[in-house]
Amino acid sequence: MISASHNSYFDNGIKVFDVATGKINEHDEHQITELYNATYSCLDDVIFKRSYRHTFPLCNDWKDFYKKWIQKIIPYNTLCESKIVIDAANGAMSEMAVDVFRLFVSDVVVINAKPNGKNINAGCGAMYPEKLAEIVIKEKALLGFAFDGDGDRVIAVDYHGHIRDGDEMLYLLLQHPDFYNQKIIVGTIMSNVGFEQALQSEGKQLVRTPVGDKHVAHAMKKHASLIGGEASGHIILKPYISTGDGLFVAIKVFETIINKYANFDDSFTRFIQINKSLPISSRIPIEELNCYQELQALHQEITPGRMIVRYSGTEEIIRITTEHEDEAIAEAINKQIVSLLANAY
Repeated sequence: MISASHNSYFDNGIKVFDVATGKINEHDEHQITELYNATYSCLDDVIFKRSYRHTFPLCNDWKDFYKKWIQKIIPYNTLCESKIVIDAANGAMSEMAVDVFRLFVSDVVVINAKPNGKNINAGCGAMYPEKLAEIVIKEKALLGFAFDGDGDRVIAVDYHGHIRDGDEMLYLLLQHPDFYNQKIIVGTIMSNVGFEQALQSEGKQLVRTPVGDKHVAHAMKKHASLIGGEASGHIILKPYISTGDGLFVAIKVFETIINKYANFDDSFTRFIQINKSLPISSRIPIEELNCYQELQALHQEITPGRMIVRYSGTEEIIRITTEHEDEAIAEAINKQIVSLLANAY
């Protein structure tokens, strides 16, 4: 797949999928990268040398195939008299999301569904759901869904205009009969502490992984878990699909609410989470930064909250997350970390 994922158009790249599980492992990633670098010295080789070309048959009925698959899983016979708003991020969901939701909902409003090659994720979609929230309120819609450019993540907006992230969608989906009996749920280091505490109160366990839905997928396999995901909106529903599909997740969230299995109003109490990022010139190991001891001291200070300092997997930035019940504490410590790191590079 050629996509900018959730980034700007100039970050377009190639995604490779495993036929069986959807996600390839890191060893295979490195092997593919080495093979590519050894084979193609520049982009011209790929584009202009006839010997490297290959023709693949087009699947012209892919839309119908996907819609029939969805209808087998969620066989509604009548349209729901509700309104849904979709932000397609000027990406992969620009056509498909509207077509699929019109199978179930009588009124679908779509925004940011005119891709031109450069406007993917540009101030819209899952990375910028605030505009969607405004439109959900204006349209008096039941729900809104914001996808990212390649459609593997989704962020929801409820009828109040409140933005609901992956943790809150996971918690809602755990009330669905498909997942109600799940005891192990896979999240990441970014999963909210409030989510973890809510699961513990229900006798369930949150298994945390590094950031990245590939890590979530591997942990789900290891723990035989049927549901997992990231706060960013990557969610995997294993009974049906082994990798992220934002549109399918959105349909299952819609189904959960329409059938009154759960409602976002009954979500868990979140810890306040402050997220900042800084550009970097190099990826010095965190433990080798000259401010590492100060960072450790702040880690002790924020307890029982959390702080996370990590490099982005897709951009040349370092991300700073602080989490606490008290917003003032989370904000203050975040500022201290940002100040320390600003002087560390």
